[in-house]
Amino acid sequence: MIAAFSVLTPAGTFLSLSNFESVLLTASQLLILSCGTTFLLIAGGLDLSIGAVTVFSAVVVAKVMGALAGTAAQAADFQYPNLAVAVAAAVEGGLAVGLGWGVLNGVLAVRTRIPRSSPPSRPAASSSAWPASGPTGRTSRTCRCRSRPGSGWASCSASSRGRS
Repeated sequence: MIAAFSVLTPAGTFLSLSNFESVLLTASQLLILSCGTTFLLIAGGLDLSIGAVTVFSAVVVAKVMGALAGTAAQAADFQYPNLAVAVAAAVEGGLAVGLGWGVLNGVLAVRTRIPRSSPPSRPAASSSAWPASGPTGRTSRTCRCRSRPGSGWASCSASSRGRS
């Protein structure tokens, strides 16, 4: 793919230092977001709002920086007299918005008892929480499912009635 784009684009555009820097900067943002999502997936949850919260936080950062960095005339001349204050306030504003939405998501998930995205992994074969299966793959005991309070998933307990 790199060879194809190198041949198909004008000389010095694809294989340039500025393009490589741009690709790395874009990839670093995705890497940071994927690290946070990885922890959610390891914990057994799935939060699809991470993209929306990120974009919303970025808009807040841009609006705060635009409002505090300087006037429109100063920005047209690339003069930003209050840049340090604008950057500090924008970072704090972006973090506050992200934290606020995260707290709201967490409170809603806990208070409304939103179930986990998937049940926990299957216990070890010696555990009696799952019915034993024979060579045909059918269970040799009856499986009665019951919901564990607050967990959002059902577990099975074997009974001694014989067939399923």
